[in-house]
Formats: sequence, structure tokens, C-alpha cells
Amino acid sequence: MRTRLLTVLITLCLGVLLCQPVLAVNGIKDINGHWAQVHIEKWINEGLIAGYPDGQFKPDGEITRAELVTLVNKAFKNKEKNPSLLYSVTF
Repeated sequence: MRTRLLTVLITLCLGVLLCQPVLAVNGIKDINGHWAQVHIEKWINEGLIAGYPDGQFKPDGEITRAELVTLVNKAFKNKEKNPSLLYSVTF
């Protein structure tokens, strides 16, 4: 009985964890129909980008230097605490 209950709980937890990226993509409405929608959804599912706290992604908005550095660090899986020391972006 305990083993069966444990198996059900683990299965439910894994199901929730695997569905989480899809739920994140569904929460962002301003990418529907955008030319880069497929790529944006892929990057969200890979954990590279997440959008803004208000649920928007702003696909045609400008990207800040801080956002660019964060994206590069995530793309190269850099776990440094202070990312500004790793990449110097000057214009």
C-alpha cells in the first residue's frame, strides 16, 4: 500500500514538473502570431528566457544589456554569481 501511494505521488510530481514549461508558454499571450513565436517558445521551454513578471514577453521590444548578459550566461550555462564580471558589453 505504501509503495503504491509513493508511486502515485512521484508520478504526479513528475507530471507537474514536465508540464511546467508548457504552462509558462501558455501564460505569455503577446507572442501568438509573432514571426519568432516558435523560437521564443523553444527558448522558454529550455529555460533561457521567461518574459516579464506581468505575463508579457514584448517580442518587438528592445533588449537591455543586462538581459543580453543573462541570456548569454544561461545559453552557455554559466553559474557565476556576478555575471557583469564575466562579459563586458560596451557600446
